[in-house]
Amino acid sequence: MSISTSDDDVRDNHKQGVISEHPDEMVIAKSIAQAVECLPWITDMSTGSFQEKITYGRGGHVSGVILRDTKSGTSAVEVGVIVAEKALIVARSLPAQQHSGQDTVPLLLRLADQLRTVIYRTALDLGLSTLTKIDISIDDIR
Repeated sequence: MSISTSDDDVRDNHKQGVISEHPDEMVIAKSIAQAVECLPWITDMSTGSFQEKITYGRGGHVSGVILRDTKSGTSAVEVGVIVAEKALIVARSLPAQQHSGQDTVPLLLRLADQLRTVIYRTALDLGLSTLTKIDISIDDIR
C-alpha cells in the first residue's frame, strides 16, 4: 500500500536510489530515518517494492530514505516505512475524537501526516529549509 502525493516535479534520473556526493546528505538521511524509527508504530524502514528507496554515500547507505532536488531548486524526500499491525489495532479500538474531526480521516492518512511532521521538523533542525515535498509510502503492515 502506498500513500504518496508525488508529482512530476522531481527529476526521475535516479532509478535505483540517490548516489550522494555530499556527506551532508548522508547525515540528513540518517537523521530522518532515526526520527521516523522512534515513532512507536513504525516497525522498520522500507526500501520499497518497485523502486528502491536508498540514499548512498561515503561509507554506507540509508534504507528507506531518498533525498532529491526538484527542478525548482527545492528539496524533496521520499520515505518508505513498515507499520506495526499491533499499533493499528490499538488505534482502531480507541474511541473516536469528537472535537478534532479526525474520526473522518482514514487512519493511514493520519499516520502519514504524523510522519510528514516528524520528517519536516527533523529537516528544519538540520538546516534543510528548502524541503518542500515529502512523499510517504506505507509499504507493509506487520
